[in-house]
Amino acid sequence: MTFSRTAAAATAACLLGACGATTPPVPTGAPELVSFSVADAPVENGKKLNASFTELRREPDHSVVRATVVSGGSVSSSMFILRGACLVLHARGARYVTVAPEPGASSDTFRLTFPAQAAPEPGGPGKGAFSAGDCRLLGFE
Repeated sequence: MTFSRTAAAATAACLLGACGATTPPVPTGAPELVSFSVADAPVENGKKLNASFTELRREPDHSVVRATVVSGGSVSSSMFILRGACLVLHARGARYVTVAPEPGASSDTFRLTFPAQAAPEPGGPGKGAFSAGDCRLLGFE
């Protein structure tokens, strides 16, 4: 699947609150867990994004999050989850984040890990990591 930089920029702007009703990221509870949602945000192909992201648990080496997408496009849904991962990365003061399904959990539950560096070679630790710089570039801080 391909999509233009314009579509990506529009989706990113929308996820930043430039369209639709959004609930901004709000720390919830003790260790300041990340939680935010978006409602009826217009996204690609005339669709509306309705989704929530909640950091359920924060451990020293990982966070467990739930990302529930009720409606929206595939690009906007993926960007929404990436935005949540970036917000957790920022809250933890980490440099890199990876997203993977949480073993034994429902399909909307993910494990975020925070490698010390991105993989220098394919398949190494940190493979598929997004950096704090990537998050800043997208405006997801």
